[in-house]
Amino acid sequence: MDTIIAKLNSPYPFENSISKRILTALYIGLFVFLFLYIFQPFNINLIEKNILNLTLGYGIVTSSVMILFDVIVVKILKAVFNEQKWTVGKNILWMITIVLLITYGNLFYSDYIRLIRISFNNFLTFSLYTSVIGLFPIGFITIITQSRLNSKFIKESKSITDSISPNYSDETIIKFDSDNQNDNLELALSRILYIKSEANYVDVYYDDNDVIKTSMIRSSLKSIEDKNDAFFRCHRSFIVNMNKIFKVSGNAQGYKLHFNNTDTSIPVSRAKNCYIKSHF
Repeated sequence: MDTIIAKLNSPYPFENSISKRILTALYIGLFVFLFLYIFQPFNINLIEKNILNLTLGYGIVTSSVMILFDVIVVKILKAVFNEQKWTVGKNILWMITIVLLITYGNLFYSDYIRLIRISFNNFLTFSLYTSVIGLFPIGFITIITQSRLNSKFIKESKSITDSISPNYSDETIIKFDSDNQNDNLELALSRILYIKSEANYVDVYYDDNDVIKTSMIRSSLKSIEDKNDAFFRCHRSFIVNMNKIFKVSGNAQGYKLHFNNTDTSIPVSRAKNCYIKSHF
């Protein structure tokens, strides 16, 4: 039981790209339409309606439900769909929820075109069948994907760590200009670890005699990332000083960057994984 709970709580990658989620919704809707139109299961060929319009409707409903919930709702409820807190269990639960919502959408569409009448029994039956049938492939694919990615990034991160040679001697002065001139900050590059975005502010984390301190200034990551070649925007919320990284770890979500004197690990966006790998 403990093994199952640990697996369900394991980190799992979450796709934050809105464009990719929209494309996925459109592709799945297209697949549903083509599958129903070409193979005509469930005796669709016996229905006295225009088959093209009928099956196209199911595809449109499928894509519309996915865009509504898997794109718009995800965008609105960012805190719920936090990439760093996403797990195998949450992914399975959300995928089953999406499948159920698509089922309900198509059930209402079937009622609208007078193909199936909505009733409590129909609603309950569709929910039960969809949950049972969807749980196993969704769970299996999620767990296999998590195990594959986890093994991949753990192995690669160990290899990367063996190649790292930190540079702690660069005393180039970096000036952080604040929108509020009284909050301007100057630090030697060798002391800076990483910078984190916080709404309209950034927190600069730096080493002060082996004690990690932070200073907040009113600025943006965009205005900082080009200040020095050692700065790398590894994530939409973080810039790191590549010279100060001493270890790279990994899990199914990708690489994590580590610095001396702090237990904090900085996530790397999937799009930036290749850069981290090639840089070291």
